[in-house]
Amino acid sequence: MSSFHFHADLYFPAKLIDAVRAATGEQDVFLRKGWNVADPEAQEMHESPEPHAAYIEWYRRKGRFSLDVHVYGRNFAPRETSARFCRAMAKGLGSAVLFSDCSPFGYSYFSAEPDGSIWAQLLIIGDDDDVMDLDRYDEGNIKTRFPRMVFRANEELPQRSPSDPDSWTHGDTDCHRTVEGRPCRVFAGPCPRDRIP
Repeated sequence: MSSFHFHADLYFPAKLIDAVRAATGEQDVFLRKGWNVADPEAQEMHESPEPHAAYIEWYRRKGRFSLDVHVYGRNFAPRETSARFCRAMAKGLGSAVLFSDCSPFGYSYFSAEPDGSIWAQLLIIGDDDDVMDLDRYDEGNIKTRFPRMVFRANEELPQRSPSDPDSWTHGDTDCHRTVEGRPCRVFAGPCPRDRIP
């Protein structure tokens, strides 16, 4: 099972369908509001849909990146990484998307921009964890400055290796920079934070 989670700078969720089709090559894409077969506003379970190649579930939060999106399905993008998939989604949508940097710090993310560049970002830290807006931070140290580019628009991103266990990329969500031999689960290679001089 392939699954991808991101936050989109997007008002109309229906635009996700064409972007997912372009990113996965699958035409059979199902879109619905709610998470894990539940409509959060109605507080009720959805009926299970007919089988589809790809499913998109979404929920509206607050802020610029308020559209919280989960895409999953079987038999598509088996070697795709979150970084590559989110880059394709940003290009297809023509707007930026935020995705996990797998850090235990809950306010740092990566953004994939429509031009293909990828940036380390910082969310505004406040009392409402539902707000998905970007902040800036500059203390003079390039490694802790936000935003900062980590991949240029034309720079290739690696695919997942067929030999990598699925748990390395879609399992637990903590950063594994200290685990010997384990690639970054988001980028399937060295952690991009280590690329910054």
